[in-house]
Amino acid sequence: MHITRGFKGKARHGLEIRDRVPPGQYVTSDFPVLTAGPTQHRALHDWTLSLQLGGNLLTRWDWKEFAALPETELKADIHCVTKWSKLDTRWRGVTVDDLLAAAGVRELPTRFLMAHCDGGYTTNYEIADLIDRRAMIATHY
Repeated sequence: MHITRGFKGKARHGLEIRDRVPPGQYVTSDFPVLTAGPTQHRALHDWTLSLQLGGNLLTRWDWKEFAALPETELKADIHCVTKWSKLDTRWRGVTVDDLLAAAGVRELPTRFLMAHCDGGYTTNYEIADLIDRRAMIATHY
């Protein structure tokens, strides 16, 4: 039986690395990309991002407006469900905190957020997991 690289164990690293990697994960230096479908391609002049509450539009940015929002750089470890971990990845983009501030949202109106994107993918988040610089719309890796 053949087992792909993504689904078998790898040698573990030193103690300081092991403390950062969940059991059963292996550290990779590449960036395995798995998608739920074809990669979407959108021209920047057609790109938009909007925030809604109860189906009502709060605000909408085109690419130029979005690119003018404050940028933040974050460093994070990624632990994929397919067992790989990539440490110290560096990202640049707009934090959810800055998006909410730009939209004039001072108090969180709800506990959960539903994100929709190109290709029809949706997911739920607890907003507490996205604020305080925990999440961003990343534009650069």
